[in-house]
Amino acid sequence: NTSDSVVLININTASLEKLDSLPGIGQVYGQSIIEHRPYSTVEELVSKGAIRQSLYNKIKDKISVY
Repeated sequence: NTSDSVVLININTASLEKLDSLPGIGQVYGQSIIEHRPYSTVEELVSKGAIRQSLYNKIKDKISVY
């Protein structure tokens, strides 16, 4: 595993604990992400109202839907 390989967190399957490890995502936002599943794109986190755009900007490089 090289230091620049990032393991993306799948927002459709990640546990609350995994989501909580993302910057700015605590228990509340983690639960919100879970409740708004499923997502077909990561942008749906914002369009479905799970998290705010500013928060999405912080985590968008760390998440995926597959």
